[in-house]
This record gives sequence, structure tokens and C-alpha cells, in this order.
Amino acid sequence: MGLGKTIEALGGAVLRNHLSTVKGKLKAKKPTLIITPQDGIQQQWCEALRRSGVESARICVVGERKKDTKARGGRTYKSSSSQEGMYLLCTRYKIQSELKKLFEQTANLKSALNNSILFKHIPAALLGKLRNQYLAEKGKERNNYIRNRERRQDCITRLIRNSFNEDKASFKIAFNSVIIDECHFLKNVLAYWGIGAALLGGQAKRTILLSGTPYNNGPSDMSALMTFIDPRNKAAQLNWWESAVGMRKKKAVADAVSNWRSSYMLRRQKDVLLELPERKRKCINIAAFPAELFIYENYEFAFLSALNKLQEAMDDGNPESIRRQKELCDVMMACAS
Repeated sequence: MGLGKTIEALGGAVLRNHLSTVKGKLKAKKPTLIITPQDGIQQQWCEALRRSGVESARICVVGERKKDTKARGGRTYKSSSSQEGMYLLCTRYKIQSELKKLFEQTANLKSALNNSILFKHIPAALLGKLRNQYLAEKGKERNNYIRNRERRQDCITRLIRNSFNEDKASFKIAFNSVIIDECHFLKNVLAYWGIGAALLGGQAKRTILLSGTPYNNGPSDMSALMTFIDPRNKAAQLNWWESAVGMRKKKAVADAVSNWRSSYMLRRQKDVLLELPERKRKCINIAAFPAELFIYENYEFAFLSALNKLQEAMDDGNPESIRRQKELCDVMMACAS
């Protein structure tokens, strides 16, 4: 944390959007999709975009209520209209809910895909195969596409890779960049958000994954993340990572992944903090707004009044007085919180 992942990813996204406006590329300009773990971090990204100079009208939040969109001066995202230079924010839970709805649409799947914000360009045949993989993992269907001795995770990667190679006309680019913040939350490729992240990565010109802990449980973590970036790469296969990290000597492991790391991974350690200028702190007293001061004074009056009554009640030890002391303590805690 605190090593500049968000700032660097945001700078890259803004730069890519700017480069898309050069002569001859305006029509090819696509929105930038930013996926966050939850609403709080999504709000931080929204604030970071505004502070970097992005107008509120160019920031869309998937699933946001119309009154909230209007209040912040934003726009509603419509995949069918022109959205050049837009920044589309969504949480991993939105990916989960939208993919779940598509999996449930067996009869009108093509129509549902056409109305989908995130998965509009995904082939219906591929979605049907991935639905089978998800249900097979839950024990609700027979796995119809897995090969002999093939891992389930590798099966999903292969299905996406084959569809990408065989059906490029349907697998259109929908996003200029896809940024997945705290991507280690999505490392289960057999879950809704893992499948969704892989499909979204396939629709992007560039996929950027941000994490301080990319390798937690084992080689499957790294192969899953690579599936989000490019399922066609050999590093998206689980056995590639198992072979690389299965060597006993650290140098052998480092040599095995060196080419991949130089091409796909930017790693920073805390020594980069030494290059920053010295931190300076300054204390500034800021007067409260009258409305804020009015609220504070009322809470302060109630707190001090309860404190005085508590002091009087503590002189008596009868049950009624003890009950009264508890009530006064609750009032003071409510005022202080």
C-alpha cells in the first residue's frame, strides 16, 4: 500500500485516452473500465479521477441510481451510444450479478447479451460453455468440455482462448483499458467474478491488474491473473507456473519467470519511498461552518448535561439510580460517537 499503484494506473489510463484522440483514432476511442472491490474504493477512484481533471460528465458508475448520478453531475452509461473518453466504474459485485443474470437467460441469451453493459460483445456460444463450467464446479451439471487430466481452471482458459482465436469478429474491443484494483480478490477463475474478469480482459486493448499481494495461495493465483490479461499466453496455464516455481533453487525459479516478469510485471518495493521528498507537516486551524458548529454545540450541551446528572446519580447506590446511570452513559456514548 502507498507505493503509487492507483496514481500510475490512472495516469496510464488518462494517457491512453488522450492518445486515442490523435488524428485518425477518434472513432476507435473506447471507454476505460475500472473494477474495484467495493463501493468505498470505487468512490475513491471517482474522486481521484475528478482531482486529475476528468469532468464528472465523463465518469459513469454502473448500477448507480439516477438521482445520485444527477447529484454528482455524471452521466448514465449506454453501451449503444457514443462514449468516447468515458471512465466506467463498477465493483466486482456488479460483475457477479450481471454474469449471473446472463447464465440464467438460457432462452433469450442473445437478447440479454445485446442489452448487457459489460458483456455485450461476448459470443453466446462461449457464455454457454462457461455456464456449464460454473455449474459443473458446483456439482449441478456434467462437465461437457473438460479434457482428460485437464485442470478445471485450465479448461476455462482454453475455452476463452479458443473462442478468441476462432471468433474474432464477435470478440470486439469494447474498452480502451480495463483496470482491476485489488485484483487478488478475483483470483478464483471458477467464480462469477473470475469468469467475468477474464471476459472483460478479452474485450480490452490493455488490461492492468493492481495488487500488493498477487501470489497468496499458490501457482493458481498467478495463472488466474494471467488469464485476465491474455488467455493465449502460456503463463495463463497452471502447469507453466507449477513447473516454474517447482524448482528447488531460488535462482532457477527467478530465471524461469524472468522473461514473463520483464514483460508483464512492474514490481515496487518500499525503497522507492526513499526517493520522495521529505514530508512536511503544518497545522492549520479551520473555523467550522455555522451549521456544523450548531450541531456540535447541541451535542456538547447534551453530553455535559448528562455528565452532570451522572455525577449526581453516582451518590446513590439503589437499583433505580444504577439504571439511571446506565441510561446517562448511553447518552454520553451517543454524543461522543
